[in-house]
Amino acid sequence: MGDRTNIDLYVRDSDKDQVLSLLEGLDFSSCSMDIEDGGNGLIEFNFYEMNWAEIGIESDLQERSIPYDKYWSAGHEYPAGEEHFRIDAQGKPELKAFLEGLRGMVSLSAVKAAFDGGTLADFLSKAEEESHYLPLLGQESLSTNLTLKAV
Repeated sequence: MGDRTNIDLYVRDSDKDQVLSLLEGLDFSSCSMDIEDGGNGLIEFNFYEMNWAEIGIESDLQERSIPYDKYWSAGHEYPAGEEHFRIDAQGKPELKAFLEGLRGMVSLSAVKAAFDGGTLADFLSKAEEESHYLPLLGQESLSTNLTLKAV
């Protein structure tokens, strides 16, 4: 047994069956899971007492291009955090993860270096872009547009 925590995983309603299929092979004997349909186009999977904030299907979701939002509470040896997987407008996978309280944070030394180098505006623009992610429900129209372009 590792460091235990609770995890909330959100996926689009259209991806629910694929996620359930991936979860079938996992052993939940030492933890538990429930599913909620909020009626808003998203399905919430709640996992309790999971080891090291890992469900065990994250890489499978990414390989199948299934966008998701994952949030976990703090364990004894790591802080709370969040992870967001999306497919961008060019069809490229994008994974962003943030530890609690660090989303959008930049180091003072990096800001000073950018200021001294005359690139502060570009630095801040890039930092803002790195902390932003497309809303999960926004993936539906993007996925549709990518499919239409491929045909």
